[in-house]
Amino acid sequence: LVEVDDENYIKAFHSYPHKEGFWYSNLVNAALYSFKKESLSIHKNGATRQDFSKDLFPQLLRENKKLFGYASCEYIKDMGTPERIQNVEKDISTKKHIRLQNKFKKNAIFLDRDGVINQEQGLVSRPEEFVLIEGASDAIRKINDSGILAIVITNQPIIARGDATKKELKIIHNKMETLLGLEGAYLDAIYYCPHHPDRGFEGEITELKIDCNCRKPNTGMITKATKEMNIDLNESWLVGDSTSDLMTAHNIGLKNILVQTGYAGKDKKFEVTPDHIFKDLNQATDFILNQS
Repeated sequence: LVEVDDENYIKAFHSYPHKEGFWYSNLVNAALYSFKKESLSIHKNGATRQDFSKDLFPQLLRENKKLFGYASCEYIKDMGTPERIQNVEKDISTKKHIRLQNKFKKNAIFLDRDGVINQEQGLVSRPEEFVLIEGASDAIRKINDSGILAIVITNQPIIARGDATKKELKIIHNKMETLLGLEGAYLDAIYYCPHHPDRGFEGEITELKIDCNCRKPNTGMITKATKEMNIDLNESWLVGDSTSDLMTAHNIGLKNILVQTGYAGKDKKFEVTPDHIFKDLNQATDFILNQS
């Protein structure tokens, strides 16, 4: 597993076995490496044979060399076992490997986080407060298998309010990715808004107390994702539990679904009618995939 910062600068490699009680981002190093020739002159204890991820790359980090990751939703699969090669053959037969190329428009399901993926517990500011909703990982795994992108867009005012730092929010999201990964599911991207317009909270971060274009129901997060991942909004969906989510979809022209978990639309912040209503993310996902 690879740990990167917001600029995709690699901070660490985490080989198996992983530490107990530590949450990791579900990001692996795979496929292609590009590096300067002199990097290969490093030898561990005089050894002439080395493993890139276990030996060379950690040594480069210890020497404060710059390593960067290219995080991508494109199709890259390890097919080194009979089961894995069968999965790859299946994906090739459905042209999934082509649909995920960056030059083609991709379909996406934008997911609110709290109340859709994890239980709504107010403002989640600590990892122990993050609990998956039953069936959420099954739904996201079905999205993954379909070749549609699963993208989280979430307002996280805990940053502006001073309830948690960006690093602490990253740990919460690492827990989400770890729990989903243990169930064979993954998110293609996570976008969050750290801002909050209301002032007066003890310990608040003044520069983040602004009206921004990313806080839902504004559409900045979706616009950014669309540009970065070449998404076709006409064929994409938004699934949320609040009227703020629905208004976001309305503002950018996305088909939308209200789930009856979390707020279930009872926040009443906006007068907006959902396109569809389903019990939970699992039912919503089944409906969307049947439309595709």
